[in-house]
Amino acid sequence: MLGYFNSHECPSGWALADGTGDTPDLRGMFVRGYGSQTVNHGPYGSTTHASGSLGQIQGDAMQRIEGNTSGVVSWGGATGAFSDQAEASGDAAAGSTRMRWRTISFDSARVARTSSETRPINVAMLACIKA
Repeated sequence: MLGYFNSHECPSGWALADGTGDTPDLRGMFVRGYGSQTVNHGPYGSTTHASGSLGQIQGDAMQRIEGNTSGVVSWGGATGAFSDQAEASGDAAAGSTRMRWRTISFDSARVARTSSETRPINVAMLACIKA
């Protein structure tokens, strides 16, 4: 049996789930229920959650966000989640060196770990297993 405690020590008869002996290492982990299911979120669609193997560790991530816009713009460059692509070889206005037709893209995967889901906020508790 696994228990979480708001304490710096496990209660008597419980062992710290720190990977020593036969205990799982749950330090710094957000524990999710094992199994798979599809949940209908109404107007937001359905989501299928699938567990891998029992005890599998899954890294943190956020859902990918991406998009783009295009037009004739003066653009000083792109950094972080943004990128830009000059699509015309000539200037849009005579004498302009910065005005060109550009596609400006945003993709959160350029700067953050992304996934098909956004992982929740969590709280630190001491994970102990019944000895």
